[in-house]
Amino acid sequence: MISALRKAARPMVAEMRRISPEDTGQPRRYRGALHIPGTLKKSHGIVNGKNKEFPTIYVGPRVGKKYKYDGFYFRFLIEGSDSLAKHIKNPKDNWIAKAGRTKQSQTERTIKVELARALDRKMQSIISRHGGGKLRMVA
Repeated sequence: MISALRKAARPMVAEMRRISPEDTGQPRRYRGALHIPGTLKKSHGIVNGKNKEFPTIYVGPRVGKKYKYDGFYFRFLIEGSDSLAKHIKNPKDNWIAKAGRTKQSQTERTIKVELARALDRKMQSIISRHGGGKLRMVA
């Protein structure tokens, strides 16, 4: 299930990278680390949710020291920040929501197809485990 969701989210990540604002300034220090222009575009990706009961993925800038490209400052760009606005071409531009709206129908179609394939594979494995006979639904 997670693989179907991740596959469907790839076009959305590509769109986010395409339309996200790009830093035009010099490298700066935040949180004791040097941030090079262009890190935000590279930080976009897919993160698996931790809930095992309901498969979940998160699409957007990856945040945290465990990622090579930390896009922690994306909130400042969406909500607005005077210190970052002078380095960015389009401050206060919610590119994440815009990418979601742009690729929503394509993502939904892909999820439907991929989930149908995943369910078919699961049913085939169950059938093969039970000797290839017919499965009966028991109520």
